[in-house]
Amino acid sequence: MVDVEEVDAEVLPNGKLYTAIYKGDWRKATTKLWGKKVEKVDTTKEGGYAFEGDWLNTDYEGRYQIELAEGEMAVCLKQTGSWRHKGQHMYIFFVKNGKMFNVALPYNSRADKVKAVHTASEILEEIRGKNSKEQQARALIQKAIELVGVEGVLRLLE
Repeated sequence: MVDVEEVDAEVLPNGKLYTAIYKGDWRKATTKLWGKKVEKVDTTKEGGYAFEGDWLNTDYEGRYQIELAEGEMAVCLKQTGSWRHKGQHMYIFFVKNGKMFNVALPYNSRADKVKAVHTASEILEEIRGKNSKEQQARALIQKAIELVGVEGVLRLLE
């Protein structure tokens, strides 16, 4: 299992939790950073392509603003180390039981990237629970009703 740390997050008026992750120091080659609010994880893909969702916004200082509600998750990739000893870490932020948590994973080798993607997928399933399958099914049924109508859906089910 991975080490999970609680994040000291600010509670916003809309009820979401807020934190920011800072870019590194350009003098130490640690300014590479990207982040996404994750809606879905595709474990058949590798690296950042596995994460489906919107890109996180940056503020005037170049920090990624992470604003999450209950059951939501964001991932950030941050370069660490120095010019000679570069490294990367993936930070997975998620909200569970009204608190924000963070998991930091190495992201250097192909094996590290695969492990990070699978860990993110497991965390997303855990925080969304069984209800996420029902929500997906409900969304698909609503889409089918929009396309062919209620009678068309009932004919398809016969």
